[in-house]
Amino acid sequence: MSKLRAALILSATALVIAACATVLEGTTQNMTVTTLPEDASCVLERDGNVLATVLSTPETVEVSKEGAPIRLVCSKPNYLDASRVVLAGFDGFTAGNLLFGGMVGVVIDASTGAVNQYPEEVSVMLPPAWFEHEGERDAFFDILKADAEFRAVEALDAANASALCRKNPENQDCVALLAEIEDGRTREQALIESQRLEAEIGG
Repeated sequence: MSKLRAALILSATALVIAACATVLEGTTQNMTVTTLPEDASCVLERDGNVLATVLSTPETVEVSKEGAPIRLVCSKPNYLDASRVVLAGFDGFTAGNLLFGGMVGVVIDASTGAVNQYPEEVSVMLPPAWFEHEGERDAFFDILKADAEFRAVEALDAANASALCRKNPENQDCVALLAEIEDGRTREQALIESQRLEAEIGG
Protein backbone atom coordinates (compact mmCIF):
# COMPACT_ATOMS: atom_id res chain seq x y z
CA MET A 1 0.00 0.00 0.00
CA SER A 2 2.89 2.39 0.64
CA LYS A 3 3.91 2.27 -3.03
CA LEU A 4 0.35 3.08 -4.04
CA ARG A 5 0.23 6.02 -1.66
CA ALA A 6 3.57 7.26 -2.95
CA ALA A 7 2.16 7.14 -6.47
CA LEU A 8 -0.92 9.04 -5.33
CA ILE A 9 1.21 11.72 -3.70
CA LEU A 10 3.22 12.17 -6.89
CA SER A 11 0.11 12.11 -9.04
CA ALA A 12 -1.66 14.70 -6.93
CA THR A 13 0.58 17.40 -8.35
CA ALA A 14 0.07 16.27 -11.93
CA LEU A 15 -3.58 15.24 -12.14
CA VAL A 16 -4.85 16.40 -15.49
CA ILE A 17 -8.05 18.40 -15.45
CA ALA A 18 -10.03 17.96 -18.64
CA ALA A 19 -10.23 20.77 -21.16
CA CYS A 20 -13.64 22.25 -21.83
CA ALA A 21 -15.49 20.91 -24.83
CA THR A 22 -16.44 23.20 -27.70
CA VAL A 23 -18.85 21.01 -29.68
CA LEU A 24 -22.10 22.92 -30.15
CA GLU A 25 -24.27 20.35 -31.92
CA GLY A 26 -26.83 18.08 -30.27
CA THR A 27 -28.65 17.99 -26.96
CA THR A 28 -26.51 15.24 -25.41
CA GLN A 29 -22.78 14.66 -25.04
CA ASN A 30 -20.35 12.05 -23.79
CA MET A 31 -18.47 12.60 -20.54
CA THR A 32 -15.59 10.36 -19.50
CA VAL A 33 -15.17 9.92 -15.75
CA THR A 34 -11.68 8.99 -14.55
CA THR A 35 -10.42 8.58 -11.02
CA LEU A 36 -7.13 8.10 -9.21
CA PRO A 37 -7.03 5.28 -8.27
CA GLU A 38 -9.13 3.60 -10.96
CA ASP A 39 -11.97 1.12 -10.43
CA ALA A 40 -14.07 3.52 -8.39
CA SER A 41 -17.85 3.75 -8.63
CA CYS A 42 -19.47 7.14 -9.26
CA VAL A 43 -22.92 8.68 -9.42
CA LEU A 44 -23.76 11.74 -11.53
CA GLU A 45 -26.66 13.83 -10.27
CA ARG A 46 -28.34 17.03 -11.45
CA ASP A 47 -31.11 18.84 -9.64
CA GLY A 48 -31.45 15.87 -7.30
CA ASN A 49 -31.93 13.35 -10.11
CA VAL A 50 -29.48 10.59 -11.03
CA LEU A 51 -28.21 11.11 -14.57
CA ALA A 52 -25.84 8.16 -14.80
CA THR A 53 -23.99 5.60 -12.73
CA VAL A 54 -20.38 4.59 -13.32
CA LEU A 55 -19.68 1.08 -12.05
CA SER A 56 -15.92 1.13 -12.54
CA THR A 57 -13.75 4.03 -13.71
CA PRO A 58 -12.67 4.98 -16.26
CA GLU A 59 -16.00 4.95 -18.04
CA THR A 60 -17.80 7.18 -20.53
CA VAL A 61 -21.44 8.10 -20.00
CA GLU A 62 -23.94 10.14 -21.99
CA VAL A 63 -25.52 13.19 -20.37
CA SER A 64 -27.99 15.75 -21.64
CA LYS A 65 -26.80 19.32 -22.09
CA GLU A 66 -28.39 21.70 -19.61
CA GLY A 67 -27.27 24.78 -17.78
CA ALA A 68 -27.50 23.24 -14.30
CA PRO A 69 -24.31 21.87 -12.72
CA ILE A 70 -23.71 18.14 -12.36
CA ARG A 71 -22.60 16.74 -9.01
CA LEU A 72 -20.26 13.77 -9.28
CA VAL A 73 -19.66 11.57 -6.22
CA CYS A 74 -17.12 8.72 -6.35
CA SER A 75 -16.29 6.00 -3.83
CA LYS A 76 -13.95 3.04 -3.48
CA PRO A 77 -13.21 0.71 -0.57
CA ASN A 78 -10.32 1.91 1.63
CA TYR A 79 -10.55 5.47 0.24
CA LEU A 80 -12.42 8.59 1.30
CA ASP A 81 -15.32 9.60 -0.92
CA ALA A 82 -14.61 12.41 -3.35
CA SER A 83 -16.97 14.69 -5.23
CA ARG A 84 -16.91 17.33 -7.95
CA VAL A 85 -19.33 19.94 -9.19
CA VAL A 86 -19.24 20.15 -12.98
CA LEU A 87 -20.41 23.39 -14.59
CA ALA A 88 -21.65 23.90 -18.13
CA GLY A 89 -20.44 26.65 -20.43
CA PHE A 90 -22.51 29.81 -20.81
CA ASP A 91 -22.46 33.36 -22.18
CA GLY A 92 -19.46 32.96 -24.46
CA PHE A 93 -17.13 31.30 -22.00
CA THR A 94 -16.90 27.83 -20.57
CA ALA A 95 -16.72 27.06 -16.87
CA GLY A 96 -15.86 23.41 -16.53
CA ASN A 97 -12.80 22.42 -14.56
CA LEU A 98 -13.03 21.68 -10.89
CA LEU A 99 -10.98 21.74 -7.77
CA PHE A 100 -10.49 18.69 -5.58
CA GLY A 101 -13.31 17.72 -3.25
CA GLY A 102 -16.17 19.15 -5.24
CA MET A 103 -15.50 22.87 -4.85
CA VAL A 104 -15.93 24.84 -8.03
CA GLY A 105 -12.88 26.23 -9.80
CA VAL A 106 -13.20 27.80 -13.22
CA VAL A 107 -10.88 27.74 -16.20
CA ILE A 108 -12.02 30.10 -18.93
CA ASP A 109 -11.81 29.40 -22.64
CA ALA A 110 -12.70 32.76 -24.14
CA SER A 111 -12.47 31.44 -27.67
CA THR A 112 -15.45 29.10 -27.35
CA GLY A 113 -19.09 29.97 -27.53
CA ALA A 114 -20.26 26.58 -26.31
CA VAL A 115 -23.58 26.78 -24.53
CA ASN A 116 -24.52 24.19 -21.90
CA GLN A 117 -21.49 22.07 -22.82
CA TYR A 118 -19.88 20.13 -20.01
CA PRO A 119 -16.23 19.04 -19.99
CA GLU A 120 -15.54 15.95 -22.08
CA GLU A 121 -13.55 14.43 -19.22
CA VAL A 122 -13.67 14.85 -15.45
CA SER A 123 -10.95 13.51 -13.16
CA VAL A 124 -11.40 12.83 -9.45
CA MET A 125 -8.78 11.95 -6.83
CA LEU A 126 -9.87 9.77 -3.89
CA PRO A 127 -7.67 10.19 -0.80
CA PRO A 128 -6.66 7.00 1.07
CA ALA A 129 -8.74 6.32 4.16
CA TRP A 130 -5.65 5.55 6.24
CA PHE A 131 -1.91 6.22 6.32
CA GLU A 132 0.92 4.44 8.08
CA HIS A 133 1.94 7.55 10.02
CA GLU A 134 1.06 11.23 10.39
CA GLY A 135 3.98 12.41 8.28
CA GLU A 136 2.75 10.42 5.30
CA ARG A 137 -0.79 11.70 5.76
CA ASP A 138 0.28 15.31 6.13
CA ALA A 139 2.55 15.15 3.08
CA PHE A 140 -0.34 13.85 0.95
CA PHE A 141 -2.85 16.46 2.06
CA ASP A 142 -0.30 19.29 1.96
CA ILE A 143 0.23 18.46 -1.71
CA LEU A 144 -3.53 18.44 -2.30
CA LYS A 145 -3.84 21.86 -0.68
CA ALA A 146 -0.92 23.30 -2.63
CA ASP A 147 -2.27 21.90 -5.90
CA ALA A 148 -5.73 23.27 -5.19
CA GLU A 149 -4.27 26.71 -4.41
CA PHE A 150 -2.22 26.68 -7.61
CA ARG A 151 -5.27 25.86 -9.71
CA ALA A 152 -7.39 28.46 -7.92
CA VAL A 153 -4.81 31.12 -8.78
CA GLU A 154 -4.76 29.91 -12.37
CA ALA A 155 -8.57 30.06 -12.48
CA LEU A 156 -8.56 33.64 -11.20
CA ASP A 157 -5.91 34.64 -13.74
CA ALA A 158 -7.88 32.99 -16.54
CA ALA A 159 -11.12 34.64 -15.46
CA ASN A 160 -9.50 38.07 -15.32
CA ALA A 161 -7.99 37.50 -18.77
CA SER A 162 -11.26 36.29 -20.30
CA ALA A 163 -13.26 38.39 -22.72
CA LEU A 164 -15.97 38.70 -20.08
CA CYS A 165 -13.77 40.47 -17.52
CA ARG A 166 -11.44 42.26 -19.94
CA LYS A 167 -14.36 44.11 -21.47
CA ASN A 168 -15.72 45.33 -18.14
CA PRO A 169 -14.10 44.04 -14.92
CA GLU A 170 -16.85 45.62 -12.84
CA ASN A 171 -19.83 44.06 -14.60
CA GLN A 172 -22.07 41.80 -12.58
CA ASP A 173 -21.17 38.56 -14.39
CA CYS A 174 -17.43 39.08 -13.99
CA VAL A 175 -17.73 40.01 -10.31
CA ALA A 176 -19.96 36.97 -9.68
CA LEU A 177 -17.51 34.67 -11.47
CA LEU A 178 -14.52 35.90 -9.47
CA ALA A 179 -16.51 35.63 -6.24
CA GLU A 180 -17.48 32.05 -7.10
CA ILE A 181 -13.85 31.09 -7.64
CA GLU A 182 -12.79 32.70 -4.35
CA ASP A 183 -15.61 30.96 -2.51
CA GLY A 184 -14.64 27.62 -4.01
CA ARG A 185 -11.01 28.26 -3.10
CA THR A 186 -11.93 28.82 0.56
CA ARG A 187 -14.34 25.90 0.81
CA GLU A 188 -11.99 23.46 -0.84
CA GLN A 189 -9.12 24.25 1.48
CA ALA A 190 -11.47 23.66 4.42
CA LEU A 191 -12.69 20.39 2.92
CA ILE A 192 -9.16 19.07 2.34
CA GLU A 193 -8.32 19.90 5.94
CA SER A 194 -11.41 18.02 7.16
CA GLN A 195 -10.40 15.00 5.07
CA ARG A 196 -6.94 15.14 6.62
CA LEU A 197 -8.54 14.79 10.05
CA GLU A 198 -10.88 12.04 8.83
CA ALA A 199 -8.06 9.86 7.51
CA GLU A 200 -6.92 7.24 10.02
CA ILE A 201 -3.34 6.59 11.13
CA GLY A 202 -2.04 3.03 11.23
CA GLY A 203 -3.56 -0.22 9.98
